[in-house]
Amino acid sequence: MNVLPRWSIVIPFKGAPHAKTRLAENFDSSTRAALAFALLTDTVLAVRAVPSVVRVVLVSNEPELLTTILDEPSAAPRMGGRPAGAELTIVADPADSGDGLNAAVSHGIRHARKLDDRAFTAALVGDVAALRPDDLAYALDEAVARFRAGSALAMVADRDGTGTTMITAAPGARIEPRFGLGSSAAHQAAGHVLLPVPGESSLRLDIDSAEDLRRAISLDPGLGAATRRVVARGPNG
Repeated sequence: MNVLPRWSIVIPFKGAPHAKTRLAENFDSSTRAALAFALLTDTVLAVRAVPSVVRVVLVSNEPELLTTILDEPSAAPRMGGRPAGAELTIVADPADSGDGLNAAVSHGIRHARKLDDRAFTAALVGDVAALRPDDLAYALDEAVARFRAGSALAMVADRDGTGTTMITAAPGARIEPRFGLGSSAAHQAAGHVLLPVPGESSLRLDIDSAEDLRRAISLDPGLGAATRRVVARGPNG
């Protein structure tokens, strides 16, 4: 009997007080902080809806993070009073690690593999708030296909092709995240195969600017419910 591949998804979250600085001309600091939480919430809810995802590991020092996500009204469907979908856990972000985001991702991957060393692992940015579960499922399936063809590492580029929204690794494969400026080229140089995810995929749209927000709103079905509520408050909400 063939066992279907299962996935652990790691999502780092730095949160306030310096959240989404590229939106400073559009929203005040408190609204940007709320927006960062909302973007993450919508991202996590979409990820948990993918059948092959069995676990989501958040890397953050924000103590209220799990409550914020699990209390989100759009977290339905619910069964037996509990949110349906992948297991959701949080692990502390290693403080003062020097390499910020990449250190957090590496820490989350190690934690996920301790919980399940036979699962495929992915690290996903926490601001793909228009993410459609089908788009993520497609990319994960493509990563498994690349593994079966001989490539243990894969990645998804952002909308303009220079950044990265997701990296993936087969069980046991060594992975060194290189998020940051020019990360698409850096990840490919590290052995990650670029997955054939269409440019219009919601998985490629991480939201950092007002233009990103406009693009996300134009997608079908558009921004997740938590993000829509924050955006609707206006710049000083």
